[in-house]
Amino acid sequence: MTKNIKVLIPLIAKQGRLEEAERIIMEMIPAIRNNPNCLEFRVFKDMQNPNKFTLLEYWINMEAITEHSKKPYMAEIMAKKSIIFEGIAGEIVSELSTIEN
Repeated sequence: MTKNIKVLIPLIAKQGRLEEAERIIMEMIPAIRNNPNCLEFRVFKDMQNPNKFTLLEYWINMEAITEHSKKPYMAEIMAKKSIIFEGIAGEIVSELSTIEN
């Protein structure tokens, strides 16, 4: 059995694209959170750089991430990512210590 997967995605909106970046991010939140394979989805905005966001995704397995990337709610962000964001590169991570530890 594949263990749950956490993904961090740093995003930086390009100059003049902040409003569009926020709109796209906010519109995809409900769809991602309603995905039964998504255990958690959170969006953070940098307090010092308003153009910088960090997405935290927690999925049941790698297959769920692959399926998520094919969903209609991802179509707009994938089509416009190079126009709106400086780059999108997710990082698969694991916790060194959990809250329970």
